[in-house]
Amino acid sequence: MKTTFYLFLTLFFITISLQAQKTVKPNTAAIADSLKTIFYQNAKFAKLTDKKTNELLKIIDERNKVVAGFIAKRERHNAPFNVQDPWVMYNYKIDQAQKYYAKKINNLLSYAEYAQFVIVNFKEEAELNSKLELKQVLDSNPNLTKEQQQQLYNLIFEYQLNLLMTGGYYNFDQMLQKSKKGAWSFTFEKEFAKTCKEFNIKIDKLKESSANNFQWN
Repeated sequence: MKTTFYLFLTLFFITISLQAQKTVKPNTAAIADSLKTIFYQNAKFAKLTDKKTNELLKIIDERNKVVAGFIAKRERHNAPFNVQDPWVMYNYKIDQAQKYYAKKINNLLSYAEYAQFVIVNFKEEAELNSKLELKQVLDSNPNLTKEQQQQLYNLIFEYQLNLLMTGGYYNFDQMLQKSKKGAWSFTFEKEFAKTCKEFNIKIDKLKESSANNFQWN
């Protein structure tokens, strides 16, 4: 009986070992090369000079090292008798470092240049938000044509996308960020109201909804 048990145990560990060997490990070198290619493509599309591109790379590299350093220190910290949680301190330092380098990137890149690099990061969330907003409109206005729906979606998507990118671009200053977002909201609301009037869309029910993300005046 014992022999059978040990045989089973041996086979079990051999199977686990073989499965571990078959596990595909991420090719970090290939991922790094891919990210590098995408970065330089974005720099080209943004029409950055070589000098500006190198300055941006320097800021990104310095930021990543500083933040990684704080994260490593935070992970090593153990405070069984410490009244103040050390993670609070390191989270604060990480946040401040991120804001510091966000300001440097803001000073280096225009909003249009910045957008070229980050648009892919925010596109999925903007699409999701836009679909939810459009559904809200269609629930009260089911007779809109496909062309009208697409026009509304494009308007909402542009707003949602710029709202997200603006949040990132002005991440270093909450008051400035709020002001810039407010400008986007003001412009959007004017255009949205104009489009609603043109398409004979009922707005009252949209305003009453607490679930929407529109910032009605």
